[in-house]
Amino acid sequence: ATNWYENPVVPQNYTNSGTTSDFALHFDRDLTDRDRFGLIVRHEQSEFKVPNEQVQEGAGQRQDRNNKETMAILSYQHIFSTNVLGHVHAMIRQDSDGFWSNPLSTPIIASQQRGFRDEYLKATVAVHHGIQEWKAGVEADFTPLHEAFSDTITDFTQFDDGMPGSFTFS
Repeated sequence: ATNWYENPVVPQNYTNSGTTSDFALHFDRDLTDRDRFGLIVRHEQSEFKVPNEQVQEGAGQRQDRNNKETMAILSYQHIFSTNVLGHVHAMIRQDSDGFWSNPLSTPIIASQQRGFRDEYLKATVAVHHGIQEWKAGVEADFTPLHEAFSDTITDFTQFDDGMPGSFTFS
């Protein structure tokens, strides 16, 4: 590993810094001879500066990006009898990504926030009867997405005539 991007934008490699971190926890427990509980929690994130070109560095530009993800998984298993097993599994995950520029950025000041929240639930039952195996279950998955973006042109000489000075959407 080095302190340099493998393919820097310019040889001076301006604004080359970033951090990453993560955390994970995994817990399983037999509550009784028939009941088992599990939990997994994880968080990861990265934050870094976007490399500048020489013109951008000279103007005082600073652009930052980040990514964060947090997840939790719960599971519960119950043995109803020697022939019947039930299981419930739930997961929730939050993911977000961001990008933003300072007011000295050129040729554009930009900002973006996007992400999603993923929620998942599954419940199953398995029954053994004679030579037959019966399995039934239900699952649901919900994943609303969101995104917002905006930009403002700071150097019109870099764009075609008539280009709008700003743009925003959500």
